[in-house]
Amino acid sequence: MSPTVAGIAKFKTLYPQDAASAAGDNYGQGPVNLPGFDPVMVAFNSKMATLSKGADAKTMLAELQKNGTAAIAAG
Repeated sequence: MSPTVAGIAKFKTLYPQDAASAAGDNYGQGPVNLPGFDPVMVAFNSKMATLSKGADAKTMLAELQKNGTAAIAAG
């Protein structure tokens, strides 16, 4: 649900240090809604949980790109 203009203004007043976060509503996008993309995101989210254990972020992003591109081409 998108925040209201009044709600964003109130947030910026109460939390000026986080005003940039509130501004993100102007350009932010929701999750990818593409048939066949859910397994790609599930796999990526699972791997994200291993970052604190030393997982390689570049490898994870490369796999996300490869698998996401394949899902888009198939969809």
